[in-house]
Amino acid sequence: MDEMKEIEKNEETEAPSETPSKPSEEPPILPSIEDIIIGYHVKKPVETQAECDVYSVVVAAVTKHNETAVSGDYYWMIADLDDCYEVQQHEPVPSEDMKLESLKTSKISQSKIALSTFLSLHPIQWSDGKYYSVTSEKQALLTSNLSLCQISTAAGQPFKLT
Repeated sequence: MDEMKEIEKNEETEAPSETPSKPSEEPPILPSIEDIIIGYHVKKPVETQAECDVYSVVVAAVTKHNETAVSGDYYWMIADLDDCYEVQQHEPVPSEDMKLESLKTSKISQSKIALSTFLSLHPIQWSDGKYYSVTSEKQALLTSNLSLCQISTAAGQPFKLT
């Protein structure tokens, strides 16, 4: 009897169907972080929880790569293309010297802003009892006047500071 059932099953599956069967879309397989490389893509639209989970793994892989990248490597990014999100190579990871120079420039700029803010909020009281603000414009004017005074003195000419 088991043989007859198998024959019937085989006959049923071999019979042509009246309605063509649609290929069923299976949920995407969840990749591991190590599977994500440049060129990996996630099809749009990302609507189901499974698709969101795949996108989250891609984000985690790109973040991990960028956090561990060293000078000579390239950062990765996720490009938002018309039909998918794709992992792409981005800008090179800067050398330690470039990072240090960038940090130095940033700190100098922050320091100048902080000094300017402090001086504008705390004017200087001079010996005459009046308060005077110190701005970068006034500092530049003082510096140029001092330079002119030094040049005039070296040339033997009198110079009056104003």
